[in-house]
Amino acid sequence: MSFRTIGCQNFTKLSNKIEKWLDEEGLSEARIKAKITQGMDAKETKFFAHQGEVIETEEVEALGIQRQYVEMAVKVKGMFAPVGQLHDITPEAANFIMNIGKKGGK
Repeated sequence: MSFRTIGCQNFTKLSNKIEKWLDEEGLSEARIKAKITQGMDAKETKFFAHQGEVIETEEVEALGIQRQYVEMAVKVKGMFAPVGQLHDITPEAANFIMNIGKKGGK
């Protein structure tokens, strides 16, 4: 029996306890979804300086952070295909990816 098989069996046996523990710690499914959604709208402040003095700031889309949250959401939903396996991508995932960034796109 492989470590992978044993790990899978243990996870299956313990999944209800793990889920209960996560809920008790404030990591319910609803809260996780809310946090992922929040992260997908992340902003950051850019500072523009001249001669060592900040002369302007601007709030912009935090695209790197947003990308990480989108990747996380795609993985959680089972829509992620590793590089080299893009032929295995689901129609839902393809639609989701094509509509990223479009207002109201789902």
